[in-house]
Amino acid sequence: MSAQPSAAISVTLQGPMRSLTVTARRLEAAGADSIWTGDYFQSGLVRAAVLGAATTDAIVGTHVLQAFARSPLATALAATDLQELTGGRFVLGLGSQFPAANLRWHGVTAQRPAAALREYIAAVCALLATPGDESVRFDGEWFRYSVPPFRGVTALPPPVWVGGAGPAMVRLAADVADGLAGHLLWTYAHVRDEVRPVLQERGLPLSVPRLVGSRAVPGARADLLAVLAHYLATPGYETLLAGQGIDIDRARLLAAVRGRDAATIGAIVEPHAGHWCIEDAGELARHRALAAAHGVDRLMLLVPAGTADPSRVAAHEQALADLLAAGSPAASS
Repeated sequence: MSAQPSAAISVTLQGPMRSLTVTARRLEAAGADSIWTGDYFQSGLVRAAVLGAATTDAIVGTHVLQAFARSPLATALAATDLQELTGGRFVLGLGSQFPAANLRWHGVTAQRPAAALREYIAAVCALLATPGDESVRFDGEWFRYSVPPFRGVTALPPPVWVGGAGPAMVRLAADVADGLAGHLLWTYAHVRDEVRPVLQERGLPLSVPRLVGSRAVPGARADLLAVLAHYLATPGYETLLAGQGIDIDRARLLAAVRGRDAATIGAIVEPHAGHWCIEDAGELARHRALAAAHGVDRLMLLVPAGTADPSRVAAHEQALADLLAAGSPAASS
């Protein structure tokens, strides 16, 4: 009897810089096919450089870089350096972020984020594709530049992935990207019915995140529920959740999150946690099989982080490495 297909394992690391190198090497040895870093109040580019230097075979990517926080040239130059550093193992994952967050955090506006990100990707790709001894000019609605021939490009351009949650970003990835980094709150049924059909024409690879809190870490379940509550209470995800038939009392949950009311958070979130949370090897195997059966190529694992103490995030990531190492043949299948 042939083995049941299962999704490859990817990991997004969010822990402190001091543990990043050791954790990345452990994950690569345990069979993770790619190791990514976020850009949510961390420097995704700096962290990607550390991951690239720490590993030898695993893909290294940004999951995802907040595009509008950087000019196309700044992103293209960093991506070129990271592609050279990794020997061609880098993936540039880009996302738009919510317009209000872009304005509050970075002082930039993009009221039509999907259209702006489409143009941003075109602007970055034009820079990546131009030989280093040629000038390049771009004139768009949001982005304009004229760059002289000073870039010593020696590596092939990295693949560009799009990260997002809604149908506009899925469509954008299908049109212009090399892959799609999906959203944590997607159920597998949503992937099968709404996402994979859009990607199918070009056969784009798809990763979908899941939260992992190993039972080896005391209080891991509470950490999982607290992080999941943050996502479920975010107004921008109401339509996504409703479209998947998930009914959340968001006002009550938001009050519980603000008041750090663990009991109420648990009561609201626990009935839905099975969609998105993993605690042990058995649950990991189940999610890998479900992911593959519903059209997911990579299961993207991340631990509870958010505003948690960095040492606790590091403990979660070490426990995740232990979990993968215990079943390393499966992790690399």
